[in-house]
Amino acid sequence: MSPKITRPVLRYPGGKFKSAPKIIEHFGAHDIRVEPFGGAFSVTLRAPRVFTEVYNDRWDLVANVFRVLRNPIASKELERQLTLTPFSRTEYEICQVVDPAMDAVEKARRVIFRSFAAYSAEGVNPGSKTTFRSRMREGNNSPAVDFMHYAEHIDRFRKRLQGVIIENMDYQDVIDKFDSPKTLIFLDPPYVHDTRHNKGLYACEFTDGDHIKLGSLAKQAQGMVIVNGYSNKLYEEEIFQDWHMHTFDAQADGQAEGSQKRTEVLWLNDAAEQAYQARLTPLFASSG
Repeated sequence: MSPKITRPVLRYPGGKFKSAPKIIEHFGAHDIRVEPFGGAFSVTLRAPRVFTEVYNDRWDLVANVFRVLRNPIASKELERQLTLTPFSRTEYEICQVVDPAMDAVEKARRVIFRSFAAYSAEGVNPGSKTTFRSRMREGNNSPAVDFMHYAEHIDRFRKRLQGVIIENMDYQDVIDKFDSPKTLIFLDPPYVHDTRHNKGLYACEFTDGDHIKLGSLAKQAQGMVIVNGYSNKLYEEEIFQDWHMHTFDAQADGQAEGSQKRTEVLWLNDAAEQAYQARLTPLFASSG
């Protein structure tokens, strides 16, 4: 049985830890689950395990975090180092530099610390200009206390990541590699630019042309495809206008204190919609 994951691996732009249960509700039966834009991987980490699970992110710094967490030896060293890490502005500034020559554990430590010590979720990117987060929201633990407990969860992360394939490829390659009629492909690409103020939010950004290219590939998939994003004309009037739309209210994980809730959208292809409806059918039958 998979361990229950009760906190995100990272505070990440557009993170889905809080909204994951609402997304998972729309998953029909499948044997393979692929997240080509893995990010913090919150959806799969909170979902029931399936036969094959694939994490992918083209940004090597964040993929490295999951490789380290999955490794029994490296994750123990990461746990030790995070326990020793002071929650300080000076440490935050030190972690702004991540040299490719650093060992994998130190790179992971710096990325994790910045993600939880930054004012907003974009702090996961060492090049971000977001500031140090020292204040807390009313009624919450301070950021320092929250970070203090992170190391306690590393063993759970490691156990849940057992059996997960961790890739660091272009999203197109990972879709081509794992697509099948029994595959669920959860696509959570960078938000369309028209839906956000910060156009440089992600380390690997997406233009409208990239979204159109993604849509073309998604329409060719054999499997069940679910695309997540905010409501936007590009998706609704051009790319996914004939797909099945489902909406829910959510607040992205790790955003600046006081950020507003927004409506998230799931676009399901016919295969995903049919699998979702098949999952609901027994509920309706038993209530009749």
